[in-house]
Amino acid sequence: MAQTILLKRSNTGGVVPSTSSLSLGEVGINTYDGKMYLKKNDGSDSIIEVGGGSLGAGDILVDTFPVSSTQTDFTLSHDPINKNNISVYVEGVYQESSTYSLSTTTLTLSESPANGTTVEVVIGTRNVTLDGIADITVSGNITVSGNVDGRDVSVDGTKLDTVHILKSPTFTYTAGVLTSIAYADSKTKTFTYTAGVLTSIDFYDGAVTTTKTFNYTSGVLTSITES
Repeated sequence: MAQTILLKRSNTGGVVPSTSSLSLGEVGINTYDGKMYLKKNDGSDSIIEVGGGSLGAGDILVDTFPVSSTQTDFTLSHDPINKNNISVYVEGVYQESSTYSLSTTTLTLSESPANGTTVEVVIGTRNVTLDGIADITVSGNITVSGNVDGRDVSVDGTKLDTVHILKSPTFTYTAGVLTSIAYADSKTKTFTYTAGVLTSIDFYDGAVTTTKTFNYTSGVLTSITES
């Protein structure tokens, strides 16, 4: 009969295991907070949050598999990307990373556990909540595959709230002259010409129109006023 092996755990929010409640290398999980803790010793015993650290709290998933027959392959509920993001246990015993391989969501053990035993895989989802971070310095590039909410993001000290990013603009020409630009977010720029000379631009931000008027003297641009 298959048995489910569960790690030491608490379902009470905010509870962190003490050094006396965990053995060295043992893992404890708070199922209410979704956090995992490990006891370590670097000269003295301490409890650390796995995937936590100073940046914030990381999400953790736990997949549990009852082993049938000579099973070695197990399909995870989430793609860990690489082996560094998972911990594997058989009957509660930690497995070294050399004893298994990972291909997307397929975990393959080098040897099949005994029939009826349980394999438990702890997966770090890599979703991290950053709390209380004042500054982050990045020496390389930041690549984002999803969306970035720029309302509180700054570039060179200027918030992106004030920067209009060209997104699928539509250019309109009249008699070969650019007369307007319309953006996917309903913002527009309308160009007005007098005798072939640009005299004003209307900026519509979706609610309010601001006009910049170009003033010329003897055919030379002398000032730009806004209203």
